[in-house]
Amino acid sequence: MARSGTSLTARALNLLGVYLGPEEALLQPRQANPGGFWEHYRLMRLNERILHTFGGNWRDPPLLPDGWEASAELEDERREAEQLLEDTFAGRTLWGWKDPRNSLTLPFWQRLLPEMRYVVCVRNPIDVAASIERRDGIPAARAFELWLLYVASALAHTAAGDRIVIAYEDWFEDWRGAAERLGRFLSHSEALDSPETTQRIAEAVQSELWHHRTAAADVLSEPRLPLEARSLYLTTELLTRGVYLGSEEAVGEFAIGLCAGRRDGRRRPSPERRELERRLREVVRERDEIEARAKADQAVLLETLQRVRSSTSWRLGHGAARGLRWLTFRGGRPESALDRAIARLEAALDKR
Repeated sequence: MARSGTSLTARALNLLGVYLGPEEALLQPRQANPGGFWEHYRLMRLNERILHTFGGNWRDPPLLPDGWEASAELEDERREAEQLLEDTFAGRTLWGWKDPRNSLTLPFWQRLLPEMRYVVCVRNPIDVAASIERRDGIPAARAFELWLLYVASALAHTAAGDRIVIAYEDWFEDWRGAAERLGRFLSHSEALDSPETTQRIAEAVQSELWHHRTAAADVLSEPRLPLEARSLYLTTELLTRGVYLGSEEAVGEFAIGLCAGRRDGRRRPSPERRELERRLREVVRERDEIEARAKADQAVLLETLQRVRSSTSWRLGHGAARGLRWLTFRGGRPESALDRAIARLEAALDKR
């Protein structure tokens, strides 16, 4: 999905040794993305043509029919794609390309390149929506729908393959850890032994460009966000942290169900998908219950503290502590552990 760190991740992959194409073939930096897109222009345009063939584009995706990827309507695009891949990447052992539209068009490319590995970039939908609204003027409600479709499609289309899920936020919280995960995925960890490579990755992580920063708990409690999007976001959070959610097929079935729901809403979920949805609902419910208990406990503690502070025993205790300290120093004894404890008590009482 756009605005999810795809450009930053593509740049890191490039620095780790992934060839993205000749520099002149890549989109040039713009104000909305001053660090560069690291996106092959002709491959991006080809993806846009595929979507246009079925009546849509990246911001208004078409409802793709079953078997669309083998459609005769895409014969010209298929021939062009084969030639473009050959011209751009022939002879390269480690190569790839970045385009958020791949989330939707991946079945087309999988027919041409059956042995692919996938890097799925995710970011929470609240921040994606805010960024898209700022850049493209797309309202939040529509941006949530786009996020749901793109992320669900990406997980559904890669469920049977070798993939890694990278969270946008991880780059800013621990860029080295994110880079090491990518290096291991590529079997190219030795690239990080180079100080120049690590320095350039660090420079690519520009924290001043991280404009929207919504906490995970706030995302899950956002009333504007559809339940399906909250469930999918929680799924991605757990995937990026290596939490076992059942088989990849179950996660894929869950994502496929979300995509199918956009088409007709009538597909009957499999037992695996129902089980995953149940577990996700339990996690969300448990989080809500923990938050509610924490708020209730906090209210009780504040009320109790207020009663204690207004009680006679509190006032007497405050006076007794001061009196005991005065008597201690009057006696001229060296300061002891008791003296220090009394001093701490007095300081704590003065703060209240």
